[in-house]
This record gives sequence, structure tokens and C-alpha cells, in this order.
Amino acid sequence: MAQIVANAEMIQQLAEANGPIQVVDDQGRMIGYCTPMRSRAAKNYTPEEIEHRRKDLAAAREEFRKHPEKCKTLKEIMANLQKLSGEAT
Repeated sequence: MAQIVANAEMIQQLAEANGPIQVVDDQGRMIGYCTPMRSRAAKNYTPEEIEHRRKDLAAAREEFRKHPEKCKTLKEIMANLQKLSGEAT
């Protein structure tokens, strides 16, 4: 994996990020995405919100178990995304 050395300004911006961010050039063109190692997003959830999300996820898993024909594998999803972006081989 390649590495890029961040300057002081970028380090500060990454430290203040609450989750994944877009990295853009000086013209605003997207270069990529970055997920800071010390994202604070998970710390903002209350125990009640976490429990609510677990219940929502459990309901979705049960629905997928009942109807596996509606599901796609990650490999299928990635192939479709590559096809849509013109990167398919």
C-alpha cells in the first residue's frame, strides 16, 4: 500500500473528522476517501441507539434468511459497481 505524508493542516483536519471524509484537490475534484484511524463517530451513540440499531439489523437478517433469493454476495455487488463505473474486465 502506498503512503502519503500529510502536512500539519491535513493532520488537524483528519483529527477533527467525525467519520469518513472525501479528499479533494485544490479545484474540488475528488481524489479519494479516507477514514481517520481515531474516528469519534462511534463514541456519539448512546446505549439506546446501539440497541435500536441491533434490533433493526436483526430484523433485516431474519428477512434475508427467509428470502435468500433477494440477496447478493459482496462479489456480485462489487462486480455490478465496477460494471456501472466502467471498470469491469
